[in-house]
Amino acid sequence: MKDPSSMTRQALGRWPASPGLRWILAALALASLGCSLFTRLLASPDQTNEPGTRTDLIAYEGLDGNIYTIDREGGNRQAVTNDAQLETSGDLRFYQFPTWSPNNSRLAFLRSEQSGGVSENARLFTAAPDGSSLTEAFNSTDQSPFYIYWSPDSSQLTVLAANLPEQSMDLLLVSPKGGQARVLGTGQPFYWAWSPDNLSILMHTGGARRDQPDAQLTFLDLEMDGEEGLELPPGYFQAPAWSPSGENLLLVVESQTGGDSLLMLDAGFAVQSELLEVSGLVAFDWSPDGKWVAYLDQAPESPTSILRFLNLLDPQRPEAVQRLTEEEVVAFFWSPDSQQIAYLIPTFEPPPSSRETVQDQRELFFRLLVYDLSSGETRQVAIFSPTGQFLNVIPYFDQYQRSATIWSPDSRNLVIAAVGQDSQNGIYILDASGELEPRWLVDGDLAFWSW
Repeated sequence: MKDPSSMTRQALGRWPASPGLRWILAALALASLGCSLFTRLLASPDQTNEPGTRTDLIAYEGLDGNIYTIDREGGNRQAVTNDAQLETSGDLRFYQFPTWSPNNSRLAFLRSEQSGGVSENARLFTAAPDGSSLTEAFNSTDQSPFYIYWSPDSSQLTVLAANLPEQSMDLLLVSPKGGQARVLGTGQPFYWAWSPDNLSILMHTGGARRDQPDAQLTFLDLEMDGEEGLELPPGYFQAPAWSPSGENLLLVVESQTGGDSLLMLDAGFAVQSELLEVSGLVAFDWSPDGKWVAYLDQAPESPTSILRFLNLLDPQRPEAVQRLTEEEVVAFFWSPDSQQIAYLIPTFEPPPSSRETVQDQRELFFRLLVYDLSSGETRQVAIFSPTGQFLNVIPYFDQYQRSATIWSPDSRNLVIAAVGQDSQNGIYILDASGELEPRWLVDGDLAFWSW
């Protein structure tokens, strides 16, 4: 990710725009994010869980600055934290970015504090979904964490932190039980992916080689405590992706023709195939069953566009790539059953039922659509105005897909954070079929479903 300062919460729940967010706003010529509305338009025609752990829960940031869990019906609400302070004029304390462990037994999250108007370093905590066994896993005066990504076996945490003295970023390996953290790498921007066997991490630092000579792809062997730079010049992309089986990797590298190529490597980092040439800032991810790859890139016919198009390919037949929409997409999310892709299209056109009440004609909305791989049909599920915290996730959605999900475990629903007609931030449940109205669940700024 690019700028750790973009993840710092300000008083009273307001959030600054990150460089990634400014990238979207500038591209859309956004003037403001004023009073917002939420509505739906009618659509056109395995992780292993800890024994005894309840699945199908949603973790969210409450408007009071605390972390909570709740089920999809609004029941079993549990306060994971209860000591946030947002109403005082002096000291502030709030929690953010709840991140489920893959076995759903624990949540990791950050605590930020401000004293006398001055921000103090964030700390990292873990806890059971009901708030029990709260543990401080990391605290430092020099490193301020702002993004969390569990290892696949739920035994360790990788944490991206701002290195304040060095004005850079550190990737840290942290035990959820606390103890000494280990610095795995340093760079900016910084993206990475865990191997499914928990033994290694592939890191991408520095962006594209053509813009930054120090840009690097690095393989880190945690078992052997060894590090090796790959002899591949990274192109314009952010987060690498391991296949669910761990047998393959996806990367974007500079091609010999001067452009970029989407490559598939084997587990030994040998190039298995050059899937296709790509352009612009590319984002990609495997389907959970490993059969498909969805990706965003710019179309050759619109090289000046900053936004991108959504495509689907079979890695075994990359020549048969499908463009799923002619509209420009800012983010996509695979369903757990690999049969659906939810994606977001930005628009300034408010929902028909709300046009008379929208005061700012440059207000940003997202259209959320779901593509069904079995039928080939696309349905529009909702139009909504995102909360500032949810909007901050969108530029880095490819990295966030490695660590969090907005899909329910049964692939029937999605959870989003949106601004309601009362201008209140809320957590909403969407029906992926588009047949039911969006349903308000609880007030909140950001939410993720358990695995």
